[in-house]
Amino acid sequence: MTFWVGLDLGGRETKLCVVGAQGEVIHERYCPSDAEEIHAALSAFPIEQIQLVSVEAGGGTHIVRRLRAFDYPVAIFEARTASKFLKIRRDKTDDGDARGLADLGRLGQSTVSRVRLKGLERQQLRSRLMVRHKLVRHRVAVDNVIRDLLTLYGGTWKRTEATGGTRIWGQEQIELIKAAQNVDRTAELCPLIELSEALQSYLKETDKWLLKRAEGNPLCRRFMEIPGVGPICALSFYTAIEDPFQFPKTSSVGSFFGLAPTVSQSGTRETRKGISKMGSRLTRMHLFVAANTFFSRYKEDAALRSWALGLAGRIGKKKAKIALARTLAMVMLAMWKDGSSFDLNHRLGSSPPAPADSSS
Repeated sequence: MTFWVGLDLGGRETKLCVVGAQGEVIHERYCPSDAEEIHAALSAFPIEQIQLVSVEAGGGTHIVRRLRAFDYPVAIFEARTASKFLKIRRDKTDDGDARGLADLGRLGQSTVSRVRLKGLERQQLRSRLMVRHKLVRHRVAVDNVIRDLLTLYGGTWKRTEATGGTRIWGQEQIELIKAAQNVDRTAELCPLIELSEALQSYLKETDKWLLKRAEGNPLCRRFMEIPGVGPICALSFYTAIEDPFQFPKTSSVGSFFGLAPTVSQSGTRETRKGISKMGSRLTRMHLFVAANTFFSRYKEDAALRSWALGLAGRIGKKKAKIALARTLAMVMLAMWKDGSSFDLNHRLGSSPPAPADSSS
């Protein structure tokens, strides 16, 4: 017999479902979210008869690593597309998701994208990038609250890079408000100012750590030769791709990051819509920031800049920046594959890719 296994991984419990060749449920149960416990729950099924163990991306990578160490054929399916397969069932339950994942491995694995399990080094870098991204958003939110409160009472908010500068400026504004309006906002503002400064300090150390990792990686150093591509974008691209040869065509990397326009076709009618926004949202954002930096700040006369400016004149700056972000991804992948350094005029002097009739 052959078996397909679906695992609906939870924080504490995992729903396990084993189905046969005809989709019949052979075994299902709850067990703790632990690789050894799952291995014990599957002990009645010889590993060589298990065709695939299906899980949904989004967590439990440590469990997947351990199960693969036990020689289970584990596949991680992209959550966004896997969810569409799971929605075939009327109710969304743990039982339904586990059985749906088992059926996904049995019937739909060729139609749903898989996610590669990253190595530990890349996973560490990726996690640090994600934490940085979230904390930047939190810092901006905290700063906006401080600015609104100070503005309400006639003060102003100014961020400084000097250590302790933010606290000094905030305290001065509190004293000015107290003197001018006889209103003391110390208890309200001081904790927020301290939080803002703590986040700023942590992010500064994180950026130093990431810069050191990027400069210590020969590939990322070459990526940073590209105008607009800094250590964050270089590391983000490096950790998102992992294996450049998974792309037979360099141009397909744009679709991988959701930077390519989608096409809707029916009969003789074909409509190009916005970019798909599939793949890593984080790396897509970093590529767009790099393109924006290149477009706005890089002033040297070069083939890529001339192409981007000409494109902006025809389709607008925003769409041109999306097309430039896709082009930068293609350039970085090509550099990775052939081991070359960046040459702006030589590499893109022939025929840049078609523009995206899309919006971000």
